[in-house]
Amino acid sequence: MHRSFWILILVVAGCAARCPQWQQAGAVPNAGPESRTAPQDPAEAAYPDEHYFEMIERCPEPGRGVDPVPLIRAVNAMVPLGKAEVMRLLRAYVREKSADRMSRVEDAGKVFWVARLLFVEPSGVPVRCPVVGCFGLVVRDGSSSWPCYPLAVVNDIPFEATEGMGVSLNGQAEIPERYLDDIDESSVLRRSPLRPADNPVEAAEALLNSDAWKDLVDEWDEGNEGRSVSTRNSAAAKVRAQAVNSLRHLRGSGESQRHLLSWLGESDWVDWVAHSAALQPYWDEEAQDYLVRG
Repeated sequence: MHRSFWILILVVAGCAARCPQWQQAGAVPNAGPESRTAPQDPAEAAYPDEHYFEMIERCPEPGRGVDPVPLIRAVNAMVPLGKAEVMRLLRAYVREKSADRMSRVEDAGKVFWVARLLFVEPSGVPVRCPVVGCFGLVVRDGSSSWPCYPLAVVNDIPFEATEGMGVSLNGQAEIPERYLDDIDESSVLRRSPLRPADNPVEAAEALLNSDAWKDLVDEWDEGNEGRSVSTRNSAAAKVRAQAVNSLRHLRGSGESQRHLLSWLGESDWVDWVAHSAALQPYWDEEAQDYLVRG
């Protein structure tokens, strides 16, 4: 089995201590949500709650990011609503999922990454990482390149830079209700919607070749750089898959469904780098999806 599926059993408290609120840095382009406050006169919700619930439902819980597009859509749909309405919707979604015995326990946690992209501290620092477990990688001590780790928001595309599919947990994770209550006290809503770069493959390539990428180390590194390189390689395969999944519907029959890849090797990636350039994709703000020119 590929190493990206290995699960490291780590202590939640130890991981939470290493998920601080870093200042914005230039090593990862557009590395966190914008710092401006929300408009003073937000629009009322244009759709019933269920419309927004369906958008949140398509988003990943922490550790299971496979396609950034659903996150972008959910964030952009809620930005115009204002902070109070957004918080109401997120809490209502959590209550519904918590009360539904047919829902998975993790479903309510889909609000975590949505909230991290929607809210920032008044100073512009991204709201803190929820205490939900460990992701296989941590940010090297002293680095300020990952203000929103484990998310890397590269040119408004939120990639999840984690190893494997899931979160390692040894203890009790923070519940979504408590997390929302905590950030509600100190955060402001981002002002503008995300406007992702036209080619997510190029954005992912820039991330993987950045100095910031080398600031991610294995949780159990202990000076063993070889171990960190191996773990970063597993996370890189996952980042590649997220970029490709956002464009797979453009490649033709047989590849129209999203969420088909959980990782992508280097040889296939080389093909996709060339193919994405030939496709000439662009982000259509009305469709809230990637389309091709012509």
